[in-house]
Amino acid sequence: MSIFSRSSESKLTTLQKQGGSVIADVREALLQVSDHLEAVLELFRLELREYGEKQVRRVVALVAGVFFLLCAYVVFCAFACVLLSMWLGWIWAVAVVCLINALLGGAAIVVGLKCKPGSIAPATMQELKDDVQCIKLMLKGNTKS
Repeated sequence: MSIFSRSSESKLTTLQKQGGSVIADVREALLQVSDHLEAVLELFRLELREYGEKQVRRVVALVAGVFFLLCAYVVFCAFACVLLSMWLGWIWAVAVVCLINALLGGAAIVVGLKCKPGSIAPATMQELKDDVQCIKLMLKGNTKS
């Protein structure tokens, strides 16, 4: 005679089938989460690459612009010193030009410090926020049931 009766044997078989089904569901959910995370990671890579390309172009343009403006500025300052020296003398002309440069430089530093950088990967960050919201809603739904 068997330890299990006929009804307990069918219950055991049913539990094994359900357990296999739960494992398959968990496996499928994990595969979907993995696919989603891969997609989010690929989106982040694309945004990071795009951001990097924009920053390289920006830096190259800024370096070229600063170089040419610096050359023009040196010539302008020399011209201003020569022009002012006709009325004020050399020492006062250089002092006035230096004072104007210090004021303009201070103003530029203040403006530069007030500028805020933009976000790096806005679409990825929004996707992650949406994922967190979905998880919160799922957890609320599971606690109520």
